[in-house]
Amino acid sequence: MADASGVESFVVQGEPTKDFFISMLVRDIGLIPAIVDLVDNSVDGGRRLRPADDPDRGDEERFDGLFVALRITAESFEIIDNCGGISWETASNYAFRFGRPTEAPSTPGSIGQFGIGMKRALFKLGNAFTVRSVTEKEDFELRVNVPEWSASSEWNFSDVTYRPDSHASNEVGTTITVTDLHPAVSESFSLKRFETELSDELSMRHQASMSDGLAVSLNGIPVDVDVLTLLTSEELKPGYFAEALDEESETPVHVSMYTGVSASSPADAGWYVYCNGRLILGPDRTSVTGWGTARGVPQYHNQYARFRGYLFFESASVDKLPWTTTKEGVDSGHWAYRALKPRMVDAMRPVMAFLNALDAEKDNPAPGKESLESFVSAAESSPSTLGQITTTTTFTSPQRPKAPKPPETQSIQFVRPKKQIDAIKKKLKVSSAGKVGEGTFDYFYKRECADDE
Repeated sequence: MADASGVESFVVQGEPTKDFFISMLVRDIGLIPAIVDLVDNSVDGGRRLRPADDPDRGDEERFDGLFVALRITAESFEIIDNCGGISWETASNYAFRFGRPTEAPSTPGSIGQFGIGMKRALFKLGNAFTVRSVTEKEDFELRVNVPEWSASSEWNFSDVTYRPDSHASNEVGTTITVTDLHPAVSESFSLKRFETELSDELSMRHQASMSDGLAVSLNGIPVDVDVLTLLTSEELKPGYFAEALDEESETPVHVSMYTGVSASSPADAGWYVYCNGRLILGPDRTSVTGWGTARGVPQYHNQYARFRGYLFFESASVDKLPWTTTKEGVDSGHWAYRALKPRMVDAMRPVMAFLNALDAEKDNPAPGKESLESFVSAAESSPSTLGQITTTTTFTSPQRPKAPKPPETQSIQFVRPKKQIDAIKKKLKVSSAGKVGEGTFDYFYKRECADDE
C-alpha cells in the first residue's frame, strides 16, 4: 500500500515457527529439572489450598494429607496430585499460555514464576499429553498432539472438554499424562539409575514442602526427605540471623541464614540457597556463594567437608526472589542476593577458622585441652533442626590459644672454596653445603653469643 507520497509500506513476518519455538523452549533444561518443574506446580496448588497463615490448621503440618505421585515407564509419564486442581478460569486464560500475563492471578509465596514450566516440561517429555483437572465446582480435560499442533498456524489448544460440575473433596486434583515419549526420554525412564537420581532430586529440591507434610512418591515408592540439621551444643553454636529486605513495601523479602557444621561429607558440603522453600542452588562450593573471594574464606577443599550454609528467601512476590528461569541457579546480580552475599562471607569465616583448627589439631593436639574432635563427636549425637535454631548469633566454637609466632628469620648466603667446604663437611659429618653453613653458624653462636641471651 502506498502513502500520499507514493512510498509503499510492507509487512515482514517475524513470528517464530513452532518447531523453532519448541526447540528453544526445551533446550536449556534437563529432563529431571523439567519433571521437578511439574512438581512445583503441584506444590503451588498445595500452597493455594493451604495458606501459610491459616488459623484453623491447629497442630498438623501444613500439607498433611496432600500428595504428588509420579509414575515413569518406557511408554509413558504420569503425575497425579490432590492439591486443589486448576480452575477453569486459570486454565482457559493463563495456565497454557507461553509466559505469565501481567493480569494473571498469583499465588502468594509460589514457586512457579515465569509461566513456562508446565509447557516446557510437557514438550520435553513427549509428543502427546493430556491434562485433566478437577476442582470442587468444575473439571476439564485438555489433549494435545504436539506434531499436529506444531503443523497448525493456530497457537491455541482446541481439543478441550469442560464441565461445570460439583465434585467431592477426595476427587479434587490434577492428572497429567504424557505418551509417545521422545526416544531419549523413554531410554532414560528404563534405567533404574535414572529413577534413583530423580528421587534424590525431588527429595533435595522439595525438602521444605515434604517436611511440611507433602507426600511425594515415585513409581509407588515414597520419596524420603532428609531433615536439615546443624551440630549444636554448649560449645558449638550455629550462626543464625533473620531480617526483612524492602520491608516498607507490601511484599518484603524475608531472609534467614544458618551456618555451621554437620556430618563430614564432601558431596554435601557447601551453601544451599532456597526461594519460597524451593532449593535453587546447592550444595555450592564456588565463588557464587563466596568461596575463595575474601580473606579467611579460601577456595573449597575437603578440609571443609563439614561446612553447611543455608540461605532462605521468602516473599509473596516471586519477582523479588533471586532465581533463574530454570530454578537451578541463583541470579547473582539480583539486588536481594547482592545484599546478602557479604553477610554470607562474614558468616563463613568463624566456621572456616574452626575447621582449620580441627584439621591442625589432628597433627598437633592441644596439651591439657579436650580435643575439638571430641566436641564435634558429642554434638553429633543430638543435632538441631533448623527450626530449633532461633537465637541470633555468629557461629561459636571452643577457643584455642593462638600459636606463638615463630621467631623472625633471615637467609645468609656466602661463597667459599669447595675444598674448604668439603673439609668442614667431614668434620661436621654432613652432606650438603647448606648444612655446612648452618653448622658453622651454630658453632660460632654457641661459643661467642650464647651468654648474651
